[in-house]
Amino acid sequence: MTHIHPSALVDPAAQLATDVRIGPFTIIAGDVSIDSGTEISSCVRIQKGAVIGKNNSIGHGSIIAADPQSLAFDLKKPTQIIIGDDNIIKEYVTLARSMKEDIPTRIGNNNYIMAFVHAGHDSRLGNHIIAVQGAQMAGHVDVGDRAMIGGSAGIHQFCRVGELAIVGGMAKVTMDVPPFMMADSNPARITGINSVGMQRAGLSQEARNAIRKAFRILYHETSLTSDALEKLSELAAAFPEVARLRDFVAASERGILGRD
Repeated sequence: MTHIHPSALVDPAAQLATDVRIGPFTIIAGDVSIDSGTEISSCVRIQKGAVIGKNNSIGHGSIIAADPQSLAFDLKKPTQIIIGDDNIIKEYVTLARSMKEDIPTRIGNNNYIMAFVHAGHDSRLGNHIIAVQGAQMAGHVDVGDRAMIGGSAGIHQFCRVGELAIVGGMAKVTMDVPPFMMADSNPARITGINSVGMQRAGLSQEARNAIRKAFRILYHETSLTSDALEKLSELAAAFPEVARLRDFVAASERGILGRD
């Protein structure tokens, strides 16, 4: 059965699965849906527009579906945040709902979001991401699967972090971080490739070698991104990982870290 602490305030219109657990002094609005197995700790606020999946853990003091922090946002708009399954969301995390009614903020599955992390409006976080204590992601940030965002790192709005990329602690990211790369420093720059992460994710030795070659092409063999993309075409035809890297770089609107 659903267990709601007597001190919690839950709007009768909220849709809760039968085995959801709600801790003391938590407040849940009416336009909220929470699926089975999810546990909400104490002093959590879940605001209108939150759609939360199965088997999530949401820590003390967190705010889910927070109002977008933008002077242009109309508080009357029925916008959303959609959170998947099996996420661990620790203490005092703030996850904002979107500014647009037809495009929700999205958090995927199996993510570990540590204390004091912020993900702004219209962000998209994939699956199996680790966001370390105090990481700050502005609005419209896109983080790919299995990426890691270091403690107190700051990611500028509209930036993208590719799959299996690592952003170091306290790094300042103002441009895109390509897949499989490591970024660090303030301002951030590319420092190498995520060899250990790729191995743990099950990429073959051949695929890892291809990523190393792609890294050399991107950062050492060419001075223009257009030339690098052309050189990557043959390698991309043989390795889907390189194809995804090439496509990410080609689609970059802000430019990628480490390049002029």
